[in-house]
Amino acid sequence: MKINFKGSLVLLVCFVFSQNIIAQENIPSNNNLLEYYNNELFKWDYNAFGEFKLTYQDQGSTLTFGINKNMVKTLKLYPDTTEYYESYRKKNVTGNILLWSGFGIAMGGLISAPIVLNENTFEANYPIVMGVALGGLIIELIGSFILPSGYESLFNSVNLFNRHKIAEYNK
Repeated sequence: MKINFKGSLVLLVCFVFSQNIIAQENIPSNNNLLEYYNNELFKWDYNAFGEFKLTYQDQGSTLTFGINKNMVKTLKLYPDTTEYYESYRKKNVTGNILLWSGFGIAMGGLISAPIVLNENTFEANYPIVMGVALGGLIIELIGSFILPSGYESLFNSVNLFNRHKIAEYNK
């Protein structure tokens, strides 16, 4: 099989040139929609750690500890988005409290084990210390399940908000 180098090069140049012409096509209505999309709608993304990140008007916010105050004010513009946001907020607060308090209890139990469990009281205090550490791990596990369950409510709130804004744009 003989490869035609000149023909392949011409074909490649034509392909790249035609793609550039198509990409530079100027359609005013699409530019207006793109500008509206960048300024008025929420966007989902990931941060460097792989967590969800919500962006609105060039302000980003991760979801673990709640979202930016400006985003909250914006989401509360419509009654249905407010309802979903409040559900997210309750689950987020509960999940964070359980996750971090469980972590603290578990670490406190493990750190205090050598102090509490000396040679004289080892058998009497061992179940208590291990029970505290295990209880903390269980609380932490419950919090780790509750925390991301609120993301669905926030997702619904953001999608409804974006739908309201697109409907306003189309009027």
